[in-house]
Amino acid sequence: MRQRLAELSDNLNQIESGIAEVKSNVSADLQKVMQEADSREKILEAKIDDQGDKLRLGMGTLQAAIGEGRQGGNSGPDDDKGDAVPLEEVEQMQAEAMDGLREGIAKQIAEVEEDISVMKSDIQRQGDIIEARLKSHQQAGEDAS
Repeated sequence: MRQRLAELSDNLNQIESGIAEVKSNVSADLQKVMQEADSREKILEAKIDDQGDKLRLGMGTLQAAIGEGRQGGNSGPDDDKGDAVPLEEVEQMQAEAMDGLREGIAKQIAEVEEDISVMKSDIQRQGDIIEARLKSHQQAGEDAS
């Protein structure tokens, strides 16, 4: 009877250990999917910001061209030179637009966050396994006494 009870206890411990491991795996997978979705969202936001920068660059270039046209043509008394963007600012916006700076940074951050997430899930999984084994050994120790 005691042997049968010990076998039942061992089987129960193995089942609990398996459940903890499956739970840990599912949790890690879910966390990974959520992390990937967050990363994609951040990259898309960065792409949108980069497109906004390119739009501002185009508008700045257009304003600079209009300003130069007004200066050269002296279109008359309604000449409004205050709206033109300085050439240095246009050049700076061009350099930033060519780099896709925000998108690149967002991708790098997403990669680092994904690595951190993987490490966290591995640590959690190892902790769960250790906890299940410790519980199993404690149970075996109680059964032996």
